[in-house]
Amino acid sequence: RTKKSKKADKDAPKRFRTAYNFFFMHEREVLLGSQPESTVSSDALSVKSSSSGCGQLTDAETKKMLSKTEKRKHVWAHGKIEFRDLTAHVARKWRTLSEEEKQVFNRLAQEDLARYRKELEEYEEKVVSTMQDTADKKEATPDSNKS
Repeated sequence: RTKKSKKADKDAPKRFRTAYNFFFMHEREVLLGSQPESTVSSDALSVKSSSSGCGQLTDAETKKMLSKTEKRKHVWAHGKIEFRDLTAHVARKWRTLSEEEKQVFNRLAQEDLARYRKELEEYEEKVVSTMQDTADKKEATPDSNKS
C-alpha cells in the first residue's frame, strides 16, 4: 500500500535560493534572452561564456532576481538550447568563476536566506496561532455525549 503524501501548504514560504541558483538564472537569461529565435550553437556558448561579465550585475538586475517569487510560465521548449547543454555550460562556468565573481551571487543568496527565515518565522507564528484558535474552539464547544 502506498502512503499518501501531504499536500504542500500554499501559504508556506518559498525555499531560499543558493548562489548557484542565482548564477544559473543569470546565465540562462544571458544565453536565452539575447539570442534570436534560432538555436544556440556550441560556438555561441563559448563566445557568451567569455563575454558574459557575470560579476557585474546592475542594481536593477539584482532587484529583478530577488523579486522573482512566482514561478515563470512553463514553456516546453524554447528551441534555443537543450536543457542538458545549458546545465553543462552553466556548471562548467560556475566551476571556473573566481571567488570575487561568486561574491555577487553569494550576497544575493544571503539576502534570499534572510527573506526566507523572516517569512518562515511569520508563517510558523501564524500556524501556531491557528492551531491555538482551533484548540480553543474545541474546548469551548460542549460535548454532546456527556449528559
